[in-house]
Amino acid sequence: MRLLKEEKTESVQENRIYKLIVFLFLCSTSLYSQIPINGFCKLHSFQFLKAADSFYPCNFNNDAYTDLMVIDQANKKINVLEGLKDSEFRLKATNEMPAGLKKLVLFDSHQMNEFCYITNKTRKAGLIKINSGGGISHRNILSFDTDPGFLTAFDTNRDSIPELLFSGPGMKGMTVFKDYTKTSKSVLQSGTCYGEPVFVDMNSDSYKDVVSYNLFSGKLDCFYNNSRGEYSFVRSLNVPGFITQMKSFDYNLDGYADISYVIRNQINFILGDGVSSYSNTKTVYLHEEPYKYIYGDFNRDGKIDLLYVNKSRNKVSVLFQKDNLEFYPEVTYFLGNGISDVNPVYSKYFNGAVISQSNGNLTVIETLGLKEEKAEICFGGKNAILQSFDFGNDGLKDVAFLDSESKNVSFMTRDKSGYFTKLYIFNLPDIYSEIKIDDSQPFEKTIVCLQKEKQTIDAFSVDFINGGIKNIFSHRFKNLVDYDIGGVSPRLSVLQYYSNTLTIEYYNAFTETKPFLKSSCSIDNLVFAKIARDNSVLYSDKKGEEYSSKNWIPSAGTTKLLDKKLLKPEERIIRNYVGDFYNDSHDRFFVLYESNNELRGYFPGSPDMPVLDRSETPLRVRLSDSVITFYRRKHNGEPSKLYLYEPASSTLFRIDIVRKRGKIYLTEIGNIENVSNFIIEKLSGSHYYIISSSNNKRTTSFEKL
Repeated sequence: MRLLKEEKTESVQENRIYKLIVFLFLCSTSLYSQIPINGFCKLHSFQFLKAADSFYPCNFNNDAYTDLMVIDQANKKINVLEGLKDSEFRLKATNEMPAGLKKLVLFDSHQMNEFCYITNKTRKAGLIKINSGGGISHRNILSFDTDPGFLTAFDTNRDSIPELLFSGPGMKGMTVFKDYTKTSKSVLQSGTCYGEPVFVDMNSDSYKDVVSYNLFSGKLDCFYNNSRGEYSFVRSLNVPGFITQMKSFDYNLDGYADISYVIRNQINFILGDGVSSYSNTKTVYLHEEPYKYIYGDFNRDGKIDLLYVNKSRNKVSVLFQKDNLEFYPEVTYFLGNGISDVNPVYSKYFNGAVISQSNGNLTVIETLGLKEEKAEICFGGKNAILQSFDFGNDGLKDVAFLDSESKNVSFMTRDKSGYFTKLYIFNLPDIYSEIKIDDSQPFEKTIVCLQKEKQTIDAFSVDFINGGIKNIFSHRFKNLVDYDIGGVSPRLSVLQYYSNTLTIEYYNAFTETKPFLKSSCSIDNLVFAKIARDNSVLYSDKKGEEYSSKNWIPSAGTTKLLDKKLLKPEERIIRNYVGDFYNDSHDRFFVLYESNNELRGYFPGSPDMPVLDRSETPLRVRLSDSVITFYRRKHNGEPSKLYLYEPASSTLFRIDIVRKRGKIYLTEIGNIENVSNFIIEKLSGSHYYIISSSNNKRTTSFEKL
């Protein structure tokens, strides 16, 4: 192929600029090491409520499943949902809400059906009890002169009557009720105001003490319990700013209670120890400011993790703990409008979290089982590009996600039992439209990404062991038609078409800046072209209504005519395909077309054939121009297959070509909604799954075929 001088100059200039951009990316990129999700990635959503402003885990019927009490402020209702198997819920009862309900806390940790509440207008506190049928009874037990902004409850002196602790910006000190039935109370530090009170065993005597944020001094005041529920001020702890959301838990599981709180986009920890010094601190920085955070062992590795909600970005993120309050990089788990609350949920059958949205939608995040028939997972993103690969070359297919909305590529890998256990996320310099993966090395993969709008191909070496990504090839092309990667030589083949010329370039290594072989042929009206596995090119061109199918062998400089077909007015080409359809390790041309509303197909050079169903009746299935295709190559003895997804009818089909009988069959597999990209792989035993992304969800779906 001959290029004009100015075309060559322009190409070199563009590639220099583009390589500079990629170089700057390599100098500034951040990467995520392997994140042990251990299957914690399944999403399960359901909606049968009008609204959900907040909710509280409970267990009103004392069974093995966690139930939920959902607050609907607009309709002044409390909906009680019964937990069922497979993390399902059903509406058990709808109850009237106490007037002005502001906050609920569990009244007795041993009874998961009784809560204490405060109101924001009537300045009252009361008790809510859920009966075995989901019905609610409530009664006011205390009244206040000012608004009690904060409430916590715990049986600190072990008399079977939980103590109630109230505080707030308008209250003098903290009020502790040892026995609310007798309204016996004590006031701590009446000369100041407190917020964020928590019960915490600071001195390891098995009796809960009190720590609260002094709104005047900006310090944490500590009050020790004398084992009779009587508290005395001991000391104050310094904090670096105005705090919210104070909690107490043994986050590092060393046997001593820790204290956590939020300052802007930080979760700060004050660590307990054997001498009650509380002198060691730890700060975890988040991407966004948390509206609410919760803790739990979500990935079941024996360490306490963090999950938080940011309302401005409508996002839920998870940080898995490594050890000693060191965390893996933050991972986005859920995106959705109007997130209103999140809580951990534990039961005999699953551990996870539940997210509520203001429109009444509830979403459970839990562990993906090994034999799930159908599931949605958190990762991928809207319209994500999907690709399978074999991490470790152990014969188990793993999944890669190319995010179409952010500059990320993610890899989810499985262990020997088949569970998805690790997540790897790497930043890329651009948003790409296609990804191909070279599987020749077990733990170091080469990924080749196409940026269709910019006509660029970037290749990256991904080191899964050391957690590194390195750009090894960056080149801008002109009017890309196809590209392919190989394990040995050539490593990369690139097909371009412009100025009525089809050009192929072969690169022996991704480190090469120029192709070792470049060949061209003149074609006036190219319709379709694809690189075959033997590095030849199968293409079709058009002259009037006559379609010609040809095989161009660049290395020999020859072109072979395979077939000519005159398209009749009632005929329409649907798709051209290239693949090993006879499973003999040789790629062939296959054309699918429509004639008088009947589906037909042919291999150029062979007679055309009607596409049949299993009763061998010619099919009248309408396939649109927007049909989505996935071709799965022969792998581990499994024959190659061609799958079609028709968006208009949400139907998935499989094309089977029976060579010995000279028949083409179209099998309808099933209906799947809103598929934008998909792959099909064997994930469990002999079972194949369709793995798909959606055009209206930021999740990836798995469904057994």
